[in-house]
Amino acid sequence: VSETVTPTLTLEVGTPGHARLVFTGQIAISPLGSPRPLVLIEVRGPDGWQAVGAPTHVGPNGRFRYVYTSSPFTIGRSFLFRAVTPAAALWRPANSPTRRAVVR
Repeated sequence: VSETVTPTLTLEVGTPGHARLVFTGQIAISPLGSPRPLVLIEVRGPDGWQAVGAPTHVGPNGRFRYVYTSSPFTIGRSFLFRAVTPAAALWRPANSPTRRAVVR
């Protein structure tokens, strides 16, 4: 029997100020495997979803935290973000629900 599942992926976005964005969340899948899954943060732009910064591996518990410093020109603007994880041997690609954040 072979089964391929889609993991659950969460995302929260914090905006502590100075154009910093803090992305946190968790991938719910077991086993995580080795190397641990990658998570990418994406922003919705005029041409579709685009990567923000670099991919990050989840920790041993499936959680991730990524800090990104945006351009000062984005302060006060609102953006839609999502987390994505690519497909692996045991699961399909997954997207988190989108989150809106205003850069401070």
